[in-house]
Amino acid sequence: MIRVFVVAILMALSPLAQAERIFEGEKVVEVFHSQDFDANLAKAEEGDVRAQYLVGAAYL
Repeated sequence: MIRVFVVAILMALSPLAQAERIFEGEKVVEVFHSQDFDANLAKAEEGDVRAQYLVGAAYL
């Protein structure tokens, strides 16, 4: 039971750790609010990880 809880916590925190690496040295909130959604959607469909994160955050 404890293992399941630990795994769930780690999975929940993983996207936050990835965002720190993708946007290193930038303010993620400012990048998110100034994004061009349509351009990021096209980039995300091509596999751009940064664009995928921003599009996913927008849908969220």
